[in-house]
Amino acid sequence: MVTSVDFVSGEIVSNSILANVATNGFAGGILFGAGYLDLFQQNVVVGNTATENGGGIYIVSYGYQVISNIVAYNSCGANGAGLYEKRGNAKHVENCFVGNIAGQRGGGAYVFDGDASHTQFKVTKNKSNTATAPG
Repeated sequence: MVTSVDFVSGEIVSNSILANVATNGFAGGILFGAGYLDLFQQNVVVGNTATENGGGIYIVSYGYQVISNIVAYNSCGANGAGLYEKRGNAKHVENCFVGNIAGQRGGGAYVFDGDASHTQFKVTKNKSNTATAPG
């Protein structure tokens, strides 16, 4: 169910991104390239799969906000089963990451080369197979 996607403003609000499989290995649920995302809010990202990074969400962008999303039961073969974030200074507020499984690091979320802030960030029952902490 797609409720609101505005490609001009870069806002994605109140959508369900469910049970997708990445054919390129990255971004099972949704992929955002540099400069295309300003706001990702009140979305449900569940049951997506990628053979590489970013089972649910894969973001390469700057200055965006990720607010009040549920990211659950996604999987990936490498890093960031729920969220893989590369080179960003994102603001994450009131997100919930539950039951995501990564083959390497970051069952819930994995930030690579970024400066993200997290407020009321709930990460529970996620799993990563090679990291020291399962978050």
